[in-house]
Amino acid sequence: MNYGPLLTIYIVHYRRLPQLKNTIKHIQKNTSVEYLIKIFNNGYIDDDVSFYLEELKKKFNYNIIYSSENVGASKARSILAENLSTPYVLSLDDDMYLQPGWDRPIFEKFQENSKIGAMGFALTEDQGKTWFTCGKKISIKKNILKIQRPIIHLDNTPDYIAMDDICSGGILYRTQLKEIIKWDPYYFVGFEDLQKGINLFRSDYRCYVSTKSRIFHDKVSKKLSYKEYNKSRRNYKTIRKSYLYFSKKNGLRFDLKKHIFYKYFCLLPSSFIRPVVFSWLFIKDKIIR
Repeated sequence: MNYGPLLTIYIVHYRRLPQLKNTIKHIQKNTSVEYLIKIFNNGYIDDDVSFYLEELKKKFNYNIIYSSENVGASKARSILAENLSTPYVLSLDDDMYLQPGWDRPIFEKFQENSKIGAMGFALTEDQGKTWFTCGKKISIKKNILKIQRPIIHLDNTPDYIAMDDICSGGILYRTQLKEIIKWDPYYFVGFEDLQKGINLFRSDYRCYVSTKSRIFHDKVSKKLSYKEYNKSRRNYKTIRKSYLYFSKKNGLRFDLKKHIFYKYFCLLPSSFIRPVVFSWLFIKDKIIR
């Protein structure tokens, strides 16, 4: 019987201090189970960030890891996932705010079956106007990969929805799955999430989203101070490199339209890709429940 903390929450932080503060505040306010927190500072530090992280370390004994450079989310998560001492782990982005009562439905579902390996949340990026599953449906036919992220209507949906994968930001999983939920450090930007999804999809474990467990995702900021943050996420040549690596590693590719985008269009200047190519591609596949 485990008498220590039930959960480790780990967070990769880069630049956006106001969001991180909100993330921590919501964890502390809305989490009823005993937990530990690990934070990876991904290569950006100033006086405000340093002061806040050291205060967390001093007041709450949070484990703070510093990097001298941006190593990418996947490598950062792989470091955070080392030496875990709790039976469950939650990978949370530094701009995700856990809502009240989130933990009970998730841990109740875990108790049903030891083959439930990972759980996710209902998630909104527009203050509750639209809700998604923090998870994906995966289908593979003749090595062609299709991903769908369902939109859900909270007033007309079951408490739990079966998924094939749970998104990297907002996946709560059993620590025993650490050899399945592995963060490949080769992926600097893009496809580390999908790699983890393929690993889960090909495993014997099942995934569910709890629609009673909810996250507000403060994903997009228009402030100029976040320009460098967004730049690192929109390095399309690096994204292309990740896609080609993912495709070779797994023997899979996207449908022709997306394959052309990642293999060829990502070589174009970013200023052309965002306004022109994205409107052609409509990159997010969604299905209505």
